Amino acid sequence: MKIVANNYSEAEVMNMIIQATGKSDKEIGQLVGKAKSTIEKYKNTKSLINSRPYTFHTLMTICKKYNFEVIIKEKNR
Repeated sequence: MKIVANNYSEAEVMNMIIQATGKSDKEIGQLVGKAKSTIEKYKNTKSLINSRPYTFHTLMTICKKYNFEVIIKEKNR
């Protein structure tokens, strides 16, 4: 899987990553120390608008555990 995160909302990125792990929201929540309901909010754009978004630390914890590579690259001008 390869995504350009700039093309998606925070919720869409989290949703794609969690789907790719094949794990449940409860399992992801246990990994990052959050409730299942919190993970569900992270995956819902409307919920993210009204609550605190997930942190980069949370994203990286999931990515490291499930062997996703995160690359931040300057766009060609």
